[in-house]
Amino acid sequence: MASNNVLPPIERLVGRDNYTTWKFAIQSYLELEDLWAAVQGTEEDLKKITRARAKIVLAVDPVNFVHLQGTTTAKEAWDALRKAFDDSGLTRRVGLLRKLVTTQLDKCRSIEEYVTQIITTAHQLNSVGLEVKDEWIGTLLLAGLPESYKPMIMGLESSGTPITGDSIKTKLLQEVRGDNQGVKGQNHETAFYGKRVQSKRPKGKFKCYTCNEIGHFSSQCPKGNKKNKDSATKESKDSETKDSKSNKQRDVKAFFTGTARKDDWFVDSGASAHMTGNREYFTQIHKAHLSHIIVANDVSLSVQGAGDVKVKISLHGTIDQITVKDVLYVPGLSPNLLSVSEMTAKGLTLKFEAETCQILDSSNKIMATATQINGAYRLDRPQVTAYSCKEEEESAELWHRRLGHLGRTGMKLLRDKHAKGLRFESPLREPCVICCKGKQHRQPHPSVNKRTKQVLELLHMDLCGPMENTSLGGSHYFMTIVDDHSRKIFIYFLEKKSQALECFEDFKKEAENQMERKIKAIRTDNGKEFVNKEFSAFLRDSGIHHQTTIPHTPQQNGLAERMNRTIVERARCLLAESELPTTFWAEASSTAVYLINRSPARAIQHRTPEEIWSGEKPKLQHLRVFGCEAMVHVPKECRRKWDMKSDKCIFLGYLEDGNGYRLYHESSQKIIKARDVVFIENIQRKRGASLKQTATKGIMVCEETLNHNPNEPAELSDDSSNSLEFWDADDEQEEPLPSSGETSSTEQQEQATEPEETTLRRSTRKPAPRNFKDYVTYKTMVIGPDDPITLQEALESEACDSWQQAMRNEYDALLENKTWELVDLPPGRKPLKCKWVFKTKRDSNNDVERYKARLVVKGFLQVKGLDYEETYSPVVRYASIRILLALAAKLDLEVDHLDVVTAFLQGDLSEEIYMEQPEGSVTKGKESKVCLLRRPLYGLKQGSFEWNRKLDSALKSLGFTRSNVDQGIYIKHHDSKLVIIAVYVDDLLLLSNDVEAKNLTKKQLHKKFEMKDLGAVRNLLGMQVHRDREQGKIFINQATYIDNILRRFNMCDCNPARTPSDPNQRLDKSMAPKSPDEVKDMEKVPYREALGSMMFLCQGTRPDIAHAITSLSIYSENPGKAHWAAVKRLFRYLKGTRNYGLIYSRDTNPTLQGFCDADWAGDTNDRRSTTGYLFTLQGAALAKKQFGFDD
Repeated sequence: MASNNVLPPIERLVGRDNYTTWKFAIQSYLELEDLWAAVQGTEEDLKKITRARAKIVLAVDPVNFVHLQGTTTAKEAWDALRKAFDDSGLTRRVGLLRKLVTTQLDKCRSIEEYVTQIITTAHQLNSVGLEVKDEWIGTLLLAGLPESYKPMIMGLESSGTPITGDSIKTKLLQEVRGDNQGVKGQNHETAFYGKRVQSKRPKGKFKCYTCNEIGHFSSQCPKGNKKNKDSATKESKDSETKDSKSNKQRDVKAFFTGTARKDDWFVDSGASAHMTGNREYFTQIHKAHLSHIIVANDVSLSVQGAGDVKVKISLHGTIDQITVKDVLYVPGLSPNLLSVSEMTAKGLTLKFEAETCQILDSSNKIMATATQINGAYRLDRPQVTAYSCKEEEESAELWHRRLGHLGRTGMKLLRDKHAKGLRFESPLREPCVICCKGKQHRQPHPSVNKRTKQVLELLHMDLCGPMENTSLGGSHYFMTIVDDHSRKIFIYFLEKKSQALECFEDFKKEAENQMERKIKAIRTDNGKEFVNKEFSAFLRDSGIHHQTTIPHTPQQNGLAERMNRTIVERARCLLAESELPTTFWAEASSTAVYLINRSPARAIQHRTPEEIWSGEKPKLQHLRVFGCEAMVHVPKECRRKWDMKSDKCIFLGYLEDGNGYRLYHESSQKIIKARDVVFIENIQRKRGASLKQTATKGIMVCEETLNHNPNEPAELSDDSSNSLEFWDADDEQEEPLPSSGETSSTEQQEQATEPEETTLRRSTRKPAPRNFKDYVTYKTMVIGPDDPITLQEALESEACDSWQQAMRNEYDALLENKTWELVDLPPGRKPLKCKWVFKTKRDSNNDVERYKARLVVKGFLQVKGLDYEETYSPVVRYASIRILLALAAKLDLEVDHLDVVTAFLQGDLSEEIYMEQPEGSVTKGKESKVCLLRRPLYGLKQGSFEWNRKLDSALKSLGFTRSNVDQGIYIKHHDSKLVIIAVYVDDLLLLSNDVEAKNLTKKQLHKKFEMKDLGAVRNLLGMQVHRDREQGKIFINQATYIDNILRRFNMCDCNPARTPSDPNQRLDKSMAPKSPDEVKDMEKVPYREALGSMMFLCQGTRPDIAHAITSLSIYSENPGKAHWAAVKRLFRYLKGTRNYGLIYSRDTNPTLQGFCDADWAGDTNDRRSTTGYLFTLQGAALAKKQFGFDD
């Protein structure tokens, strides 16, 4: 049979889930192409063998190319895929069976998908040896239907129809076809891009943002696509009469499933034509040979032409440009696609590797390169930095944030008609997460009120509060006054409700004076702040009619109620994005009102309230993102010769006249007004702890201005370019280091320079070396990156209630154990301070297991000989833990985990120690007393010593003997029954070859101490432990910890690297910073912190990074840019190998093996040699060490 180069519409092999259906489909296709004999190994025609292997490779998702790279024939490729994905083990069977019985129609997008999923899963179970009868398939198809299908099921039961898979499938699909009979055989081209398997939500719950109807997305809206469809239909009819060849259906495929930037181009082996949805890429467009295509969700996309496209690429570090010919223009197509088949047809060659792809011309010269991103090969493009990306600065998203999360329609109206100074062209992406968090609500009731004809004819008033937190100015409420005609809002902040009349009097004087009109009527609810003698008397004297609502009918004052909700929603969005505490609610509300008054409103024909009120269109070029950083110019009169010319503040809002800004000066905790400001909008910064504590500290509101010349014209400077922070992580190339220069576009001769952030000065004194044990490293990382550091942070976090409950539990336990008694402090004694330490306990899936709070004494203030003597307390070494797990795999030992509750309280305290009462738990009426400790607490220097002494005594009384090699291990051997206990402070790892002996030991320990039995070990000292007892394997890794440090150093989105370090680069001390500017830049880099966080991994389960860490640690005192780039490469290696770890297997070589090697003068700095050793047991590392020596 004659073959063609067009691949069949077969879903690519992505993994085990679709291997069975893929195998059936590709086998049928190869049989159709007369190539199946090549897979069976009986074909002798080399050309057919090569073609068969190529077709198999192109039908596999690129992420699985790694399984095929070593194959040379079709049979080898087929066998390699079968070995990788044809899993018929018990775990696979259980997973498929669970999937079969839990599949429900409500979780599928359509009946077709539901039927296909059940039948496919049943066939997969049959293929792994677990037979699913046809009657069971039919029954399961009925079992997953919702309650609305109950009449159909009852009808089947009463009709006596046999329940089979085919009969139920036919019955269900008939119902679908009845609604779709008119949608047949349309002669469309097809593009199968964007099959998102994660979109499992019910189809009927999607909302279209174009027509506001339920059931489809905006991109699929029949109203929004009407023009495209009409155009496509017309072009299709024309093409039928002009070219009969276009009537033949041809599959234009594009299997790309990810999200992409507008300028990203993807090399797609499944696409049979180049295509893009961006019109601006074309220099000239001519008519295409296709009329339209159909995407996977049956939405038609019109092909509106074809032409040549110039694409900017990055090749060998330089920016180049290539021309791609015959590119289809398909509006609505999100990814830009380069077809492999089109390129090969034109004589180009493509070389695919695990992470890269090269495009070569006929002379084997590299034309372009691509890098694998989430399974797709993206063309390498020039990197756009914040200094040159004006499009990013003026994007719709940025203006959406500047306008306080205004909707898309309002933004478009402002830009086109009702404001000046807005610059954006790209459409706003939907939905905005911040908008959903702050503004999502139920559908509104229809309005029945008519709008007045002039301003001040009717005012709507309402009061909102009290708020949970007092504002910076001491307010608990806000009152809004809304003009019915213009819809302009006026907001006043009140300390108490009784101030409502005073605020209204101020408003009346100002408004009537400005508008030269009298207020005729107001409308309020029946709140006591409005309905009282004083308010009624004032209205009567002023001739103002007072309309009140009927009790319990807030809809009659709906405009004011709705405005209050709008203000709170917008303010909530501003606070959420800026990460400011809720004490800033008044500032956020004031800014929200300022922006609402300058935003279009439907009730006033999409004009702005400010325009109707004042008669002028508002100018918006001065708008900035609420809560962003702002550099405020300090006048000469307010600074000395060498003082910085700018000061860092937080932007909080605008002055009503538009001639300046309100800003919060964090260090002095003052609110100031200023005009000369440079804004840094696109950099997300973490708020300092001092800012989060503003709820408990008074704020000084300062009305002074930093503008020393009030007669200068009030022109507001544009925001400057954004500086990059050191934790920006992007592609393969080295990222630029942070720049501290910020230059305003209205720069004068005296240029303002952004002051440096407060950083710790790097000492020039070389510290003495410190030999930390591995358990010390773990304790430095015990607090997760997201755990609160202070009590105030815990009480202001989302898990506030959980942290408070954890504190109560800890405090109750301390009192129950009689840890202290309250006494007067003796003369001459000084009490120790204490603090709360918070820790989120997570399971192996990184889900929150529980919240833990612990009261810790600041023991570093203790004096030896006065309030402590002994401090030494041994803990088990990590190497010993690995040895025990290896023995557990070899001997099939029981391995359980025990946690001693309030372990330190179990010990006895002989010294006389006084401590202040815990923060937040001071006993009422005894505030002056202190705690005389009766039992040790965490943090006391002798606390661990006393606990270990008591535990040691208890274990020895039970017959255990302490190991002489590792004093954190206790062994008990009696009548062939072995019990081993490894102690790490209050964590006990219990191993035994006998279940009864294990349970007996647990009972004995429970009698002596209160402890939690955590069962089989799953998480231990920051390691996840996975055990397959049937296979005799124990796997330990630290994937969760890797995720945490990647998030901590903002490397979550970095590209993975295949090796810990670059083998082609030799680091040395000559790469250290040389100029003062380089030294200052590198002081911002967390070099030591990054290495310290990775050192814990090296001590635990990742010996593969030991050499890299040792080499990089040499430069900790004075690292340079190249050293920091090497640290980030190590992070990238961890990103790509987060699931790596150590596997101890029962069936692997049980002999203890040792390896040792050394180089010669390998250190480029001092020509010292390096040696090291590694010991393995049961197939994985036990202990390792590396050190340098002189020859």
